[in-house]
This record gives sequence, C-alpha cells and structure tokens, in this order.
Amino acid sequence: MPPGRPLAEWTLALAASSLARSTESSAAGQPCRKAARNARAWPLVVFHHAIMRPEWSRLERRGQAPQAWRDSARRFAGNVVGPRFEQICRDWVQDYAPEEIAGGVPSQAGHGVVNDPERKTAHEIDIVVSGNDATGQRVLLAIGEAKWAEPMGAGHLARLRRVRELLVRNGHPGAETARLLCFSGSEPSGQLRRAAAAGEVSLAGLDDLYGPGPDHGASQPGRG
Repeated sequence: MPPGRPLAEWTLALAASSLARSTESSAAGQPCRKAARNARAWPLVVFHHAIMRPEWSRLERRGQAPQAWRDSARRFAGNVVGPRFEQICRDWVQDYAPEEIAGGVPSQAGHGVVNDPERKTAHEIDIVVSGNDATGQRVLLAIGEAKWAEPMGAGHLARLRRVRELLVRNGHPGAETARLLCFSGSEPSGQLRRAAAAGEVSLAGLDDLYGPGPDHGASQPGRG
C-alpha cells in the first residue's frame, strides 16, 4: 500500500474493483458466486465516492470531521440514501408486497424514462413493475415514485398520471390498467392521503417496507 493513502480508501477501492469484475462476469453469462454479496457492498462504494472521497483532506484533520459531515448532508441524502431507498422500494414490490399492490404477480421491478414530446421533457420513473398476462406477454403492472426526504403530494400523483397517459398513447401493453404507487420516507400530504383513500393511488411508507410480512401491506391501490 503506497504511503499516505488511508486504509479505508484502499478497502473501498478493492470492493469497487471486485464488484465491477462480478458485474462483468454476470454480463458475459458466467456464473459468479460473489455477485450477490458484492452487490450488497454497493451502497458502501457509493458512500465512499459521494461523501468520503471529496472530504479526505478534512477527514484526516483533527476536529474537522463533524463539519465535513454536516456539509455533506445534502449529497448524502441525494446521492446515497435516495437511490438506495428507491432500490429498497423496487425490491419490496417484487419480493414482499401483497399482490394487490402491483395489481398482479411482478416478474420485474426496475426504473425507466418516458419521453414527453408535448412538454419537451423526459420523466424519470423510480418504480416500473412488469408482469406477464395469461398469454405470457410482458405487460406493465404499475409505475411509482419513491422519495426519501422530499414530502410527497398531489404533484407527484399528477406526474404519475401524466406518465401513464403517455404510455397509453404509445400503446404500451398494460398501461391502461397500470397501478400508481407512491413510496415515501416521510409523511405524505393530506391531498395524497385522500387520493389513496379514494382508491386513486397506493401509498407505502417505512412501516410497510419494514413490516412483519405480506399482511402488513400498504394502503389499498387504485387506478386513479
């Protein structure tokens, strides 16, 4: 190990290198026993690049770590916690959520981008849930937003409705009946709660994501 480089930096660099090799092996169709284990290390690698690496100088100086951490709070929420929360939501929908949340049995939960030519923008979708219909065709089951710190409200629901409308126009299989999901690390607005009570959207919070089992599910879903 070259002198002057912190041990933690070398450890994280090795983890990133190992993760990259596992990803390459999996992409090439080669079995890799360490792939799942290394994937669990990914948040640590992200934390290193987003928080620790930009602050090494201050972190190595006595008494400056608390201020460095306070200055990194926004990056931590946006670059580390936010993306990790989104992945936890996708995992929950695919593996643990009651079937009625997604409106079917999910075969895949990912994310995507939907172009909006009329408004000259593109909508990033945090949760895209797909399944198979009776003929085996891949269909859209649900789309959703996941926000860790940002309070969710009527605007998030309106954006999901817009995205679903665009998908229907484009003839995407399953778009007309796709469920709308909102995942939040904080309390949703009153408007959003009323929309959920009316069956227009499903809400899921930390109690749902970390609850004891399928019976501990989110509010009942609707089409909106």
